[in-house]
Amino acid sequence: MTIEEKVKKMNEMLAEVNNLAKEINEEINKEQTDDADMLSIYINDIKGGLTQYWVNSDGEVQSGVDDYRPHSFNPYCNYNNDTYAEKAARMKKFTDMLLAFKWCYDRDYVPDWSVDDVRHCVSYDSFYGQYDISCCVNWSCSMVYFSSEGVAQKCADWLNQIDPEGVLVLGTRAMDK
Repeated sequence: MTIEEKVKKMNEMLAEVNNLAKEINEEINKEQTDDADMLSIYINDIKGGLTQYWVNSDGEVQSGVDDYRPHSFNPYCNYNNDTYAEKAARMKKFTDMLLAFKWCYDRDYVPDWSVDDVRHCVSYDSFYGQYDISCCVNWSCSMVYFSSEGVAQKCADWLNQIDPEGVLVLGTRAMDK
């Protein structure tokens, strides 16, 4: 094979690689557009007069189709099915309880993410069927962190007393099916 033939073959291969790169970029852009479209569809469904579900200030799921509600301007507070609204209510209650506990026992602690330090949080361990503590070093895995293992364990113990079945996090088995 001559140098000219090798150069020609290399140019053909480069053209093929460039075409593949172009196809990949088009697919990536399409996926990003599809994701954006899904969010638009979700928001349009919420604003479009379909039945909406939301969590009221008492943590109860409400539903309706009227457009005159104080929270209707925020589509991220509304859900297009009651299952999601129920899960949102449980997550909100769980987070509110963590924040209340933190306020009482550890309100001044704010994790410093610029330092590789252990942060403690509480989550529900579905394998063991109880609330337990978790440790994070350099990534965020929770919304509420505690200054020590002892404070986090105290919170987990408190949650295990008031919610031994993990209903706050899991809901009833029937709801999650």
